[in-house]
Amino acid sequence: MVALPRHAALIEAAKTWAQRDDRVRALVLRGSLGRGEGDELSDVDLVIVAEPGRWDELWRSRRAVAERFGRVLGLFRELASADPTLAIAIYDGPLKVDLFFHEGALRESRRDAEGVTVPFRRDGAVPPPSRRELSRAPLQAPSGFDEHHADLDEFDAHAWDFALWLWTKLQRAET
Repeated sequence: MVALPRHAALIEAAKTWAQRDDRVRALVLRGSLGRGEGDELSDVDLVIVAEPGRWDELWRSRRAVAERFGRVLGLFRELASADPTLAIAIYDGPLKVDLFFHEGALRESRRDAEGVTVPFRRDGAVPPPSRRELSRAPLQAPSGFDEHHADLDEFDAHAWDFALWLWTKLQRAET
């Protein structure tokens, strides 16, 4: 699936956790890694699909979930995000992981049209997403910091994204 060591380790940890957690219906890997095109500097776009009626419970425990995958340096949510079910984790390395929490089918993304990987699905309950499944809307998380988001560190998502973008450019000698 993923041949990049630090990415593969995180995805394997997520898969192991998902197999043991009955709230999880499936894990879907999106983006460049899901298409098999990622490199050592790619981020991880991981969708955690909740069993029906379990999304809210998973969303509330997103920090504990993220900590199951590795050493979390920061966890936050971009308030202006087009996807309010997104929690962004920065892991030691650094490695940026976008954790999307969904219940049931996934929302369409142009990235998904080119391919995704499904590292885990419970008893075949969630086949690889079809275009029809991808077109359905996700659950909507509350906006702004409230009781659902009080556990998040108050990092500015854009500052982290800029820092990782700059670090990646320097690593690739693209300055």
